[in-house]
Amino acid sequence: MFLMLDVPSREADEELAQHVTYVHMHNKHPETGDTAVIFSPNEVRQFVARARTYRPTVPREVSDYMVGAYVRMRRQQKKDEANKRQFSHVTPRTLLGVIRISQALARLRFSDTVVTDDVDEALRLVEVSKASLDNEQNGEGDHTPSSKIYNLIRGMRESGAAAAEDGQEGELSLRRVRQRVLAKGFTEDQLTKTIQEYQDLDVWQITGNGTRLLFVELDGFDDDMDI
Repeated sequence: MFLMLDVPSREADEELAQHVTYVHMHNKHPETGDTAVIFSPNEVRQFVARARTYRPTVPREVSDYMVGAYVRMRRQQKKDEANKRQFSHVTPRTLLGVIRISQALARLRFSDTVVTDDVDEALRLVEVSKASLDNEQNGEGDHTPSSKIYNLIRGMRESGAAAAEDGQEGELSLRRVRQRVLAKGFTEDQLTKTIQEYQDLDVWQITGNGTRLLFVELDGFDDDMDI
């Protein structure tokens, strides 16, 4: 569940008002000039109908990956609670939500099998849904690409997404981190700059001959890094 608030914003309010008035004046949506493909309602209905015909199952190795992620989320909750940080409860319902989202993502691929990438995306969605509430409560927001990328990577650590196989706690696969960050629209240069910036601050270290990112555990430090 995502928290969505109608927060007054001059720019956003003007854009919405212009869109609504244009539709009422011309009985059609304004041309956006965007070259992206736009699907018709009928095409979307056909896509959804086909996706619903699939019944994805979870293979053993993916099930083990889910279990590991759930255990890490529970461990992180316990650690945050002990350090009196803000935390959200992780329950078996959380795991059930991850499973259902993973299966839904597999359906979108027209697949009968859930893969680890589906689980990673499900974990990310769970994490950002909580962040949507945290940001409103704390009055905090991301302003720079570096802080946004840092919070994205930290979310992957807390949720267990991108965890390095056979790695120690807090160690992430740089390959998966890179895939996730670039998929969010950031550039390779921005990622490299962020990694170096927070490495200089001793927030994390690069290990495994440049293939893994390891968070340095310093109690309370993460709270100070929310910018």
